[in-house]
Amino acid sequence: MALFPTPWRTVLAIAVFPTAAAWLTLSRKARLPMARAAFGSASRGAAAGAVGGGESSATFPRMPPPAEVTSYLQSIVPPLDGRASSRHKGQGGRIGVLGGSIDYTGAPFYASMAALRVGAELVYLFTAQEATGPIKSYSPELMVSPVYEHSLISSPETESEERARMVKAVVSMMPRLHALVIGPGLGRDPRVLEAVAEVIMGARERNLPLVLDADALFLVTQRPELVRDYAHVVLTPNAMEFKRLYSAVVGQPSPASSTNPTSVDLLAELTVAMAGPTVVQKGLVDVVCDPSKPSVSDMVACADEGTPKRPGGLGDFLAGSIGVHIAWAYLVAGGAQGSGQGSGQGGKEEGEAEGEGVPLPVDRAMACHSACVLLRRASRAAYARNKRAMVAPDLLCEIGPAFEEICPAGRGGMGA
Repeated sequence: MALFPTPWRTVLAIAVFPTAAAWLTLSRKARLPMARAAFGSASRGAAAGAVGGGESSATFPRMPPPAEVTSYLQSIVPPLDGRASSRHKGQGGRIGVLGGSIDYTGAPFYASMAALRVGAELVYLFTAQEATGPIKSYSPELMVSPVYEHSLISSPETESEERARMVKAVVSMMPRLHALVIGPGLGRDPRVLEAVAEVIMGARERNLPLVLDADALFLVTQRPELVRDYAHVVLTPNAMEFKRLYSAVVGQPSPASSTNPTSVDLLAELTVAMAGPTVVQKGLVDVVCDPSKPSVSDMVACADEGTPKRPGGLGDFLAGSIGVHIAWAYLVAGGAQGSGQGSGQGGKEEGEAEGEGVPLPVDRAMACHSACVLLRRASRAAYARNKRAMVAPDLLCEIGPAFEEICPAGRGGMGA
């Protein structure tokens, strides 16, 4: 199989043809109209109206060719060419993960280890006291910090004090971080979520890039104002989370169904209503919508072949991966667009951010798309090796080789 399969192959082989072989016999000219049909005839009205009128010239998102993904990654990844003698530990990415709870310890571990395997150099995992022991036993690579204790935050007598302690512990680390992933394994305890809401507000004050997944998306459905108008955040809903989010933000039930859980016009409508966050709609085809370019033809989609088995934890891997790609994108952009005091925060490991010059635009859509491509390649390799026995941790050993195939370590890096 080719390293970069035809982008439409996966979705069309399933949606249109009984066998992938039938799809492969078609010419490129014959594939295009079927691609449009398989993706769904998006309602142009919502997408066109979102950008101020005028009918979109295309009814399906753009699928960047493999060379574009490679070129983009080469422009943002930290160089590993042996010439960066002035580099210090952590300059290649310092990622925070806020997640885990008394009940869930696997999800934050997956997100954190995915960040390390993708290429982050330091990962700080903020979690419940009760979860620190298990997570530390999984790997010595993670810096695991207890930021609250469940028994204290759940007690009326100590809730307020413990919530304040949690917020202070996470916010105080923000100047060190290039991005913060919130949600994997977080749980839905209302007292914990109230503290997380304060953490999000603290991140907004510092323009820190955020990735909100899983239970953090549940919080956003309760309080959309937390991220509305904030451009430095990525939301990663699956089909059910998308329906809840759409209903909460747009103010009406999502018309999505079980057979068509979302469509690009609904994605455009949600993204425009949020007026800031980039939205990654996960599904058979992952679609990314940038609020500055919400027309259907400007969306970016990933239909690379992944795994037919869907073990729990794949979304956590994607969240951690997106966190690293977003951090790299902001580091390259420089200036004061994020990462504590400014996204030029690439200096000393413990140093504060130092913005340099005029900030460059951050292509959040391509950063998210590249992460989707990488995780699908790793998932495909994990499935090929393990078949029905595949579980989420099998991806850990596949992320590195998949990244190397897409973007070799010794080539390019940080705008080179």
